[in-house]
Amino acid sequence: GYLAKQSATGTKTDTPILETPQSISVVTKDQITEQQSQTVTEALRYTPGVSIDSYGSSVFFDWIKIRGFNAPQYLDGLRLPNDSSAFAVPRIEPYNLERLEVLKGPSSGLYGQSEPGGLINMVSKRPLWTEHYEVQGTIGSFDRKEAAFDIGGPAGNGEFAYRLVHSETSFPGT
Repeated sequence: GYLAKQSATGTKTDTPILETPQSISVVTKDQITEQQSQTVTEALRYTPGVSIDSYGSSVFFDWIKIRGFNAPQYLDGLRLPNDSSAFAVPRIEPYNLERLEVLKGPSSGLYGQSEPGGLINMVSKRPLWTEHYEVQGTIGSFDRKEAAFDIGGPAGNGEFAYRLVHSETSFPGT
């Protein structure tokens, strides 16, 4: 659904959002799907306190600011390199994510050196205990092509669960 009640970003524990002493906005998978977001930047466009495309839209980078500061990006609690002068900056596909959690305000006590505006924690899809199979393909304007699959379920004698998720997008000239 659209309403998230728990978040591990604010306290690094499974604490209800109402009991977390910081401002947290959560963009769920249902919201990302309904908005037809093709990038993390597009998924965050309706999040309060977040400004996107400050330097113009980019096919290769996500330029996101929270409360006027550059927003460091984390994937499952681990910081991603986010230096535009670096050779390779990872760009995460929203199809691979379960949710986006935006923690606003200073968070260096939990995450180390961080900007005072806040941070974005992207949570990967987790294994499910029910079998599921999804394959999709998309063709868009300007020669955009996307293929994705999401396969998972219980493994062994039901002791383990697995999930394989992959999304590939191609643009002209890339």
